[in-house]
Amino acid sequence: MPASTTNNITQINQDDINKAVWNACDTFRGVISADTYKDFILTMLFLKYLSDVYRDEYNKLVEQFGDNPELIHAMMSKQRFVLPEGASFWDLYEQRHQPGNGQRIDEALHAIEEANGTKLKNVFQDISFNTDKLGQEKQKKRATTSPIRRFWQRHTKSKCRACG
Repeated sequence: MPASTTNNITQINQDDINKAVWNACDTFRGVISADTYKDFILTMLFLKYLSDVYRDEYNKLVEQFGDNPELIHAMMSKQRFVLPEGASFWDLYEQRHQPGNGQRIDEALHAIEEANGTKLKNVFQDISFNTDKLGQEKQKKRATTSPIRRFWQRHTKSKCRACG
C-alpha cells in the first residue's frame, strides 16, 4: 500500500518504514555484525523520528502564530524533546556529501543529549558513527551516508523553516 497524501504531507505507512529500515540495514550487512548494526539503524531511526516530530510541531506553531519567531522559539523550547539547531536529520541530510559524516552525526547526537538534559542523558553514549567498526574512510562514508539517504527517500519531501 503506497503512502497516502493529506494536505501536501505524505503519510508513511508501516510497509514504507519496513522498507526504509531494511534498505538501511543493507548498508551495514557484511561490514559489521547484525547485533551491532541494529544500534546504528535504531539510532538513525530515532533521530529521524525526533526531527519529524519537531518539524511538524514547528510548522503547526508557524501556522498558528504566524511570523512571531520569538514566541515560536519559546514554545519549541518547551516541547517534549528539544532539537538544537544543526542537529536534525534534515541538517545531516543537507551535508551528507561533505566529508566527516560520522563526526557530524556524533556531534548532532551529543548536542541532542545536552539539549534534553536528563531525558536523553547517555542515550547515545555507546554509539559512534565515526568508528573504525564501519571500516576505512570509503566504507565509513558509505555507511554514514546511505542510511541518511535511504530514510530520506521514504519521507515527505516538504520542509519547514526550522529544518533548513
